[in-house]
Amino acid sequence: MEPREIIPRTRSMVAAGGAFITSAGVVALATGIVFDAGLPWLGQVATFGVGALFAVAMLTIALRLLAARGGLVVDTEGARVGIGVTSERDTWWVPVNEIIGIRVVAEATTGETIERWLAVMELAGRSSVVLARTEDRGVATLVARRLADGVGIEDLDGERAAGPEADQRGLVAADAASAGQAVPAAAASVRLAFGVHRRGALQGMLFFFGVSLTIVGAGMFARVEHDPVFGFLFGPLLGLLGLALLGVTVVKRFGFEELRRDGDRFVHGYRLGRFTWGHRQIQARAPRWHLYVHGLRGAHLELVGSDGTLVIGGGATTRSVIDLEALARVPERFTVAG
Repeated sequence: MEPREIIPRTRSMVAAGGAFITSAGVVALATGIVFDAGLPWLGQVATFGVGALFAVAMLTIALRLLAARGGLVVDTEGARVGIGVTSERDTWWVPVNEIIGIRVVAEATTGETIERWLAVMELAGRSSVVLARTEDRGVATLVARRLADGVGIEDLDGERAAGPEADQRGLVAADAASAGQAVPAAAASVRLAFGVHRRGALQGMLFFFGVSLTIVGAGMFARVEHDPVFGFLFGPLLGLLGLALLGVTVVKRFGFEELRRDGDRFVHGYRLGRFTWGHRQIQARAPRWHLYVHGLRGAHLELVGSDGTLVIGGGATTRSVIDLEALARVPERFTVAG
């Protein structure tokens, strides 16, 4: 019996057609320039190479847009739920007996107006998985109800409880404060380093775009004497944009993300060799973890605190080094006894 769709997979036919046309246009333009009699052979080779790289990048985008991605399916015989990512082969299968239930919650910090509603699937021992994010509460409720009815799992009301960790720490702090003592630290420091690395979402496309834009920018800047307008205005801009895209690819492929907890404080940053950057910190006495799954750009984990949100593991797929299952289990490493 084929798995039954609860949320259908999507394809971007119009956008894919535009990407195919752009790829063909780049090939035609590069071919026309190559056969220009006034262009030296080295320029012909460079033009053809850059055009081919750019065309391959656009072709990669077109194929990604054509692939059926995202969606939510139920395999009744296998007693599991499939959460689609970048393609039909890239599906995260979750056993039904590991699903606690489905709930609809508001996405808003304390004191703010509710802006969006989330349909959330609660998993045993893992972060919650956001199935839908919308401004219409009825849509989120419909998604939750369809999954609950299709799988036979429970509808849950309200936000997830803070859990014994936050409750115990709150009691300890209250007792210490009433006795006039210093409030004890929540726990010793906990640190975790991980990386998406290979097979992350959109890595190939970013690489091809980065290489082609870098070469084009360098070529324009090298001809600044003959064409100063394009050399000064567009050469450095395209070159830097290409280097930025290559930098993102290199960091995702070879770098690491670091997440550290010191009591109620969480710190997130990046590391590549001896270089570290991008450190952000938030306060979260009762941290809330949500796993978002995007059909085109993979999954990421969000840690919501009282003064901000940390985005962790962007671009993860079921085939990356830290896949969706491992990413959903990151909160286990930071569960601290009171």
